[in-house]
Amino acid sequence: MNYNKENADKIDEYLKNNPSACKLAADDPCVSDENITLKEKEMKIVTYKIPLVGDDGKPLIFHNVKNGRYADEYLELKTQLDPDTDPDEWDLDATNETDASQIRDMLKNVDPNAYAKMISKLRVDGQKYPGIMSYDGYVYNANRRLAVLHELSQNDEKYGFLRVIRLPKEVDGKPV
Repeated sequence: MNYNKENADKIDEYLKNNPSACKLAADDPCVSDENITLKEKEMKIVTYKIPLVGDDGKPLIFHNVKNGRYADEYLELKTQLDPDTDPDEWDLDATNETDASQIRDMLKNVDPNAYAKMISKLRVDGQKYPGIMSYDGYVYNANRRLAVLHELSQNDEKYGFLRVIRLPKEVDGKPV
């Protein structure tokens, strides 16, 4: 995954132009006021409410195809899509809607019962735990949640946001 400066800038602009829209209510279960240490520096964790899609109609948050939890399923998907090419030699582009749709379908089919349960829980309880994403919008933790929210948001715009901790720029591309 290469650093996506254009998307990082879009997220920065969204946060700058919509400070109240991004701020979580004090009673939101995703609010965090913890400090963590990264690269020997202590920093405050901030949870943002970021739309799945920006003002330009393009996604702001992307699936992380390098998530080890789904590695086997991801390799299988790539083999199905292009059986003549070594699946280790290429990746789906999570910024491309066709590829993102295939990633979402894969996540849905990894464990359909868990997926259905997450749909129900998000409808009843909302998002209880923040995801974690890179500075430029790639999800490290919450790929299935992102897929579920995308599906739910097709019929109800209130699901069109992911509450997420945005990692500092200097940790992009590094294991978390």
